[in-house]
Amino acid sequence: MAYFDVSVDSVPDDFLGSEETPTGRGSVEGFQVREVADNAWDTLAAGFRDVVLEQTDCFNVPRWGSECLKRLAFYENGALVAAVSARTLSIPGTMVPFTVVRWGPMWRSVETEDCPDRLPRLYRAVRQVLADQQAGFLILFPHSDPAHSAGVEQALHQAGFRAQKPSTAPERYFVSLEGGQEAVKASLSQKWRYNLKKALKNGLTVDWETTSGGLSTFYDLYEQMVERKHFWDQSPIDTLETLITRASTPLRPEIVLVRKDGEPVAGAVIDMSGERAIYLFGASSRAALPLRAGYLMQWAVIERLTAMPQMRWYDLGGADSAGSSLHQFKRGLAGKNGVISDQPPMYVYAGSPLAFVLGHGALAARSAKQALAHGLHTLRYGSDGKTTR
Repeated sequence: MAYFDVSVDSVPDDFLGSEETPTGRGSVEGFQVREVADNAWDTLAAGFRDVVLEQTDCFNVPRWGSECLKRLAFYENGALVAAVSARTLSIPGTMVPFTVVRWGPMWRSVETEDCPDRLPRLYRAVRQVLADQQAGFLILFPHSDPAHSAGVEQALHQAGFRAQKPSTAPERYFVSLEGGQEAVKASLSQKWRYNLKKALKNGLTVDWETTSGGLSTFYDLYEQMVERKHFWDQSPIDTLETLITRASTPLRPEIVLVRKDGEPVAGAVIDMSGERAIYLFGASSRAALPLRAGYLMQWAVIERLTAMPQMRWYDLGGADSAGSSLHQFKRGLAGKNGVISDQPPMYVYAGSPLAFVLGHGALAARSAKQALAHGLHTLRYGSDGKTTR
């Protein structure tokens, strides 16, 4: 069933959907909205500076399938100004839609200037198309952004969304890539710089991979780490094979591997699709810590990113708990010039009283299920069995 009946004449033919795509004319909050065909979505998404993999088909389709995805483009005065990929299901036992938007919408097109003043209207339009018109329940996860998070949250409130409980460890660390490699090095904390010097003397080598062979090596490291540390692994790591082997070049992540005497000791998967690179996954062997392999690996990432003119930030992510040692490591790498930005909480909106009751009930049931699974994991492995992101 169509979510809306609007379109715009200036949408390129390559971005038109299938025969079922709406063909009427109209607007939502001043935007012309068009549903985009699945085979054109990733090309469109790559045209945004704030693109993240969670907003692409090469990530979402292997994980969720294509049928539940809605791909919407927002035009204003003929120019593409925003886009969003949303996953829609029905709340079990009902016909009420339950829609999730993760790290979207994208609103910073490479073709246009940033326009934060547009955000309240954009979020109202997203809510109308994905919740109001279907009397459904909408969950939106805004991405942490070193420059725009505060404005995004304010716009969400203005558009009628409501914030949920924040994370217990919301800090997210960003390395500023402005000024190049030397500026980043000067920004490092004294302890981080000391450990990097030690790592450089340990005979480690660094390689970059974009092949299935490199992915296999990373998987081996990752499985060793999970088995050793008993992580409660809730990560979407199963999407990596498709991303590495099938994603178009602008969206394909790269793998960095650190070796000692030919044996891999540390590795990471880095998303480089927008102006912000993102540390997606990391893995290490027992030998990595005394060799300080993590320091050399992250510095190799910095070297690569500072050679890419479009890159402005390196998003290190956060940590799974307030007491994690990762906070100190990432804070030292972000350094004096970096930014620590809290991850915004999940925001929700209900398109009807029934959707409000059923949607919050579904969230509570999901939280209870996760808490039970985590509790059983803790009983088996103890409190050191942390959750992987």
